[in-house]
Amino acid sequence: MMARGTLWLPLLLLVFLAALSFWLDQAVQTTGGGRQNRDFDPESIVEGLQAQRSDRNGRMTERLSARRLLHYSGTDVAELEAPHFVQLLPDAAVYDISAARAHIVRETQEVTLTGQVHARHIPADKHAVMTFVTEKLVVDRSRGRIRAPGPVTVSGPGLTVAASAMDADSTRRLIKLFGRVRAQYQNAKR
Repeated sequence: MMARGTLWLPLLLLVFLAALSFWLDQAVQTTGGGRQNRDFDPESIVEGLQAQRSDRNGRMTERLSARRLLHYSGTDVAELEAPHFVQLLPDAAVYDISAARAHIVRETQEVTLTGQVHARHIPADKHAVMTFVTEKLVVDRSRGRIRAPGPVTVSGPGLTVAASAMDADSTRRLIKLFGRVRAQYQNAKR
């Protein structure tokens, strides 16, 4: 007759192996706090990004460069480090923008630049170049518009304007300032 311990030994061994398999699976798929690795580890990294977009006639409409592009698994968002974005729309002003970071969502035509954003508005005609400095700037690529949802400083020859927010339309040549607007004008040399 068999001893009772020999009947339970295979069953205990199977339960131990099942628990070990479950623990290993959880350890591989999660990091501290139960969050999944895909939240922290990029799926792809591109160093020294250089990209251009052209219209149907072959004219370049956008240039984008960045020190690094990071894309995370399961998202439609790309994160850029030290981006430099140039928008070249026909018969409209050129926007030349640099920042510390940027986020691009694939499904929208918007690029959100954050951290020490410097933008130059270079008109298609002979008007003066305008410079925008802010912490956050949203570029609507499809409509040739940029907006600063927070404080912005706009400057040009002899003019410095500070506002709570801004909306600029390149095709209509229109800049709207919102909130408390303070302007300083000095006679500029021509």
